[in-house]
Amino acid sequence: MHPSFLKLVGQTQDFKIRYTSIGRLFILPKSATPHTLVVIGLDPPIRKGQTYYSYLLCQFNNDEDVTMELDISEELLAQKNEKCGGKLLRTMSGPVSSVFAHTLRGLSSAKITRAKIEVYRNHAGDGCAVRCSYKADDGFLYPLEKAFFYVHKPPMCINHSDIDYVEFQRQGGGVISSSVRTFDLMIKQKSNNTVRSM
Repeated sequence: MHPSFLKLVGQTQDFKIRYTSIGRLFILPKSATPHTLVVIGLDPPIRKGQTYYSYLLCQFNNDEDVTMELDISEELLAQKNEKCGGKLLRTMSGPVSSVFAHTLRGLSSAKITRAKIEVYRNHAGDGCAVRCSYKADDGFLYPLEKAFFYVHKPPMCINHSDIDYVEFQRQGGGVISSSVRTFDLMIKQKSNNTVRSM
């Protein structure tokens, strides 16, 4: 992390992400594993080859705590705090996912949206996401306060205000079976007339 950008170093490409291009941050605890995802929403997205990436997923271990001190001048800290409402602290400590997300919030002025396990709980009671699949990829659907967020491939955020309607469909070709425990969730979006089937 640098004062004006985040640098990602890969095997074949390096990315410089300006804090001004970070629009939203999501903190999503994974179900049945001791990990938390911090999702970085980018506008404009980064590009690798012909593929654009609007969301970056960063996975952190829940057991790791960290104490961090920012290496920036007092005037730059005051300037960043003026933009983000005083939320950037010089010294932060706690779970590494929380410290990372709050540091990014302070540097980018992005809003943090957190999945609340006390509000939304899955059937096993060990998380706040519902296991599902989108096309051929398995993932998790997080019901948030003002949106649904799907991870892993591709990560996508569907705002409640952008949903035209939601339809539940039963599988089985017209034969209703009590042994079938799955259904299709079809979400019709207003903005681009897209139907997402999960």
